Amino acid sequence: MKTIQIFFLALLISSCMQQGSQGPEKGSVLSADQTEISYTLYGDGKTALVFVHCWCCDQGYWREQVDTFSQDYKVVTIDLAGHGKSGTGRDDYTLQAFGMDVASVVKHLELNRIILIGHSLGGGVILAAAHQLKEQTLALIGVDTYQGFLYELSDSVIRQFIEPFRQDFYNTTIGFVHGMFPPGADSLLVMEIAEDLAQGPAEVALSAMINNISTDPVDLLEGLDIPIYSINSRMFPVDVEANRELYPDFEVRFMEGVGHFIQLEDPLNFNRELDKILKEII
Repeated sequence: MKTIQIFFLALLISSCMQQGSQGPEKGSVLSADQTEISYTLYGDGKTALVFVHCWCCDQGYWREQVDTFSQDYKVVTIDLAGHGKSGTGRDDYTLQAFGMDVASVVKHLELNRIILIGHSLGGGVILAAAHQLKEQTLALIGVDTYQGFLYELSDSVIRQFIEPFRQDFYNTTIGFVHGMFPPGADSLLVMEIAEDLAQGPAEVALSAMINNISTDPVDLLEGLDIPIYSINSRMFPVDVEANRELYPDFEVRFMEGVGHFIQLEDPLNFNRELDKILKEII
């Protein structure tokens, strides 16, 4: 009889623990142009980390971060318009419009202390979003982005770069993604990411890419007074001196032996670097 009582007591405790635990909250909100934006909220905490994915990706690209950081922070992951489970239908996928997507989620969740974290194209998106979220934003953290704030591409160079994607989006994207990894990278991860990006809607991808490489970062930085950090691989050079000359409150940390998708290639060390930066900010 005592064994049965202990068994049912264990079941009761387990049930109470499960009822008391808070799983991720999935939701959606309308952006400024009425496009539906999907998000997921994890954890609890005074400060919220808002993670923004890169070109042709989705919020799942932060899968190695959510469990670690939701122990101490609110963690929000977002599908930008045209990506993941968010709506499509925009005529133009600009960084400014993506920034509105992020701002809409932050305002909907009533987050008043945030750190915006953006990978690659997401770096430009969080710059755009910061203009709408100045009061709430403690800092911006780029992930393998901000290699050079000062650059200018001619229309002809942009057309030359984009044309192969127009002609054969799938195969060009496969080759493009493979070039983002160093020799010896995990072949299964490379194949997974390349295939995933190549399956994205080409019309969304082309619009987002054109807007990303043609938008002047100086315009996005103008009027901001927020610390900017970046965690970058050594694979692509970063003009640290020129960036600091333009925006003095800029800092970069480097990771070795990784390519462009550093948060997935070496999540343990990436999470350590991100944690160090967060402790400096807060």
